Amino acid sequence: MGDRRSARVRPSRARASPDAREDDGVLESSLYALGEKLVGAWPQQAWFRPAQVAVVIGIAGVVDAGYSGDWSRIGVLTREQEDVIKSVVAFIFVAHVAVGALAARVAQERGNDARAAFAQAFACGFLALVDVSYGTKEAKE
Repeated sequence: MGDRRSARVRPSRARASPDAREDDGVLESSLYALGEKLVGAWPQQAWFRPAQVAVVIGIAGVVDAGYSGDWSRIGVLTREQEDVIKSVVAFIFVAHVAVGALAARVAQERGNDARAAFAQAFACGFLALVDVSYGTKEAKE
């Protein structure tokens, strides 16, 4: 058997992207740079904050439709539709936890409050991740 120095295999420099870094930080990845090109200007747009508010209100409406029982009681939804909505809410919950964790990591790398970034992304999802990633200035050291 050969001498193994590390269980982790690093890509060769010939195959690595030119802007990839050795420290594997989110802010240093080529995927982050691509995201900045695609959505980096969104947080400065006039529609961005109202869109975040609309997402939070929409999610609250979906949670209400699935769990309150009022919608099926008045005949807007059936019990089966409420059960499907509950499944959708479970998916949204898991997805927002994952997005929140990524937002917290980005905020931490930028020197910002990771807990606030997680809470914002948990409530609002992808738009909050864009805001945390590209909308706020890096914290002063």
